[in-house]
Amino acid sequence: MKTIFLATNNIYKVEEVAQIGITFGYNIEQFKCDIRELQTLDRDRLIRHKTVEAFSQLRGPVLVDHASLEIDCLNSMPGTLTQLFWDKLEGTICNIVTALGPRSAKAICTVGYCNGKKIFSDECSVTGLIADKPEGNRNFQWDTIFIPDGQTRTYGEMTITEKNAISQRRQAFENMFATINKL
Repeated sequence: MKTIFLATNNIYKVEEVAQIGITFGYNIEQFKCDIRELQTLDRDRLIRHKTVEAFSQLRGPVLVDHASLEIDCLNSMPGTLTQLFWDKLEGTICNIVTALGPRSAKAICTVGYCNGKKIFSDECSVTGLIADKPEGNRNFQWDTIFIPDGQTRTYGEMTITEKNAISQRRQAFENMFATINKL
């Protein structure tokens, strides 16, 4: 198995991506780093910046990702600013969505990879609903409030294997691993 680094301080991301990577012959290792994220709604610009920053710190091939949550009643916000919203509001986002309606939302994963010669990116999304209240044991940011279409439970109530079977992160990383394998 080939080792590839995922630049993140979030162990939950590493666990999820490691499960996906195995099927493509990759051992995923965490690269803890401090990346100052751009505060922009432009996902392409954001992922490119994160990828370049991670590569410049690691000085080797690296993967990054960025999770976005677009909520329809908030005019697709918070989008790329989801982490800022979550850090301030956490589960009260459910109350805001209940008051404003509708509950529909889109979870987006944007992935970047840099090998020193070129930067690659991919993006996938899953539609769903914002829950009435946070549910689940895995306290992984907004996983406790997002219910994917066709499901009755939040990502936070699912095991990693269950979530990976349907998530936007799995789709984006599968596409990226397929791209890397062609290099």
